[in-house]
Amino acid sequence: MNRREFIRTTTASVTALGGGLMASGEAALLPTSPHAHQWATSWRPKSPRRLSEITHALARRALAGEHGQAMKNADFSLDEETLIGATRDMRYALATRLSAEHAPLRVLPHELIVGSATLREAPLHMTPAAGIHSVSHTTLGFDRVLHNGTRDLRRRIEERLARGNVYVPEQPSRGTSGRHGAAVTGAHALCPCIGRRP
Repeated sequence: MNRREFIRTTTASVTALGGGLMASGEAALLPTSPHAHQWATSWRPKSPRRLSEITHALARRALAGEHGQAMKNADFSLDEETLIGATRDMRYALATRLSAEHAPLRVLPHELIVGSATLREAPLHMTPAAGIHSVSHTTLGFDRVLHNGTRDLRRRIEERLARGNVYVPEQPSRGTSGRHGAAVTGAHALCPCIGRRP
C-alpha cells in the first residue's frame, strides 16, 4: 500500500469513526425529560409562586399600564380667596385636603391593599390644585417614628398643639385681608407706588 492509499483509507476510517461518535453523542444529548432545554428558544428558570393568581393578575394589569392610562388631570382647584395670606405650607395643606375630598378613588376587586394615584400630577411630583412640587414618598423624620412609635409622635403633636400659635401667617402685606392673613392684590402687587400721593 502506497502512501496515498494509506491516507485515503485512514481518513475514511476516522471520518466514519468520528461520525459514529458524533451520532452517539447526539443521541445522548437528545431531550429525554420535559425539562430539557429547547434550543432556539429563550430559557429562564421557573419563578417560584409565592403569591396568589389574583395578585399576579392585578400586577399584570398594573404593569400593562391600565392605571396610568386611566389617570386624569385634577378638575378642581383652590379658591383664590382662601389663599390670601396663606403660607406655602398652608397652600399645600389646603390642596391636600381638596385632593382627598375630590380625587377619584380606584379600588379593584380582590385588592388587599389599596391606594394608587389617580391624578396625573402625582407621577410628575406635583401637588394637585396647588402648583407646588411635592416630595412624593419622602417622609422626613420617618426613622424617628419607626424607633419611637406612633405614641411618641402623638405625644409630641399634643404638646405642640398645647403651646398654641401653631399656624403663624407669613409677614402681612398691604392690601386685602383674607382668612389666613393679608396679601397684596391688584395693581399694588405690580407697583407699590400706584394709588399713593407724591
